[in-house]
Amino acid sequence: MTLKHFYTHEMSDAAPQRSHQNGFSLLELLVVMAVAGTMAVYAVMQIIPAVRNARAETAIQTVAGWMRRTQERAVDERRIYRLSFIAPQTLQIDRVNNTLPISFTFIQSIQLPNDVSFLTVAGLPTGANAPDGFGAGGLVPINLAVDYGGGLTQIFYQPDGRSLDQFNRMNSGVIYTCRAGEILSCRAATVWGTTGRTKIWRVIKQGPVYVWTQ
Repeated sequence: MTLKHFYTHEMSDAAPQRSHQNGFSLLELLVVMAVAGTMAVYAVMQIIPAVRNARAETAIQTVAGWMRRTQERAVDERRIYRLSFIAPQTLQIDRVNNTLPISFTFIQSIQLPNDVSFLTVAGLPTGANAPDGFGAGGLVPINLAVDYGGGLTQIFYQPDGRSLDQFNRMNSGVIYTCRAGEILSCRAATVWGTTGRTKIWRVIKQGPVYVWTQ
């Protein structure tokens, strides 16, 4: 065999081998697709709870954030501002005008995420175990003026930062946000009448019971 014939013979034998090595069988493709599909499902299962938890957190941060901003505005402008919590998902800010009779100037309204509301669910700690101990009036989603029975829905922030109710009484209380039927989605914001201070609370499970924590 000549050298030319030898190289021709070798190349003809190698070509089919390269074709076989570079290809994938249908079974291999199906296995890869199955693995990719399983990983995608697992990723979605991890992402969905995280997204839902983020929306629950966004809701209470919205509530507490606008409580603080409204208080700051009252102090900065030396004016009285009213913050109203309107079920199921709206906050409204109004400036109290220096007129008789009293009138209001609408400033802004804010909406919570569409799957979270001013809401409570069965099993939430209440009474002395409520956020900041503001359990008077029971599990009322918007529960202001707890020192006077609770159940009011507005805060009048004063130029000195205090939180009063519409009767000019110190206005302490708690605002709950939840997703219907999901206790671990629940959050709360409390306000102290004497200082107007706002705090955020989250419900967690400790052993067999649920508790509020900051």
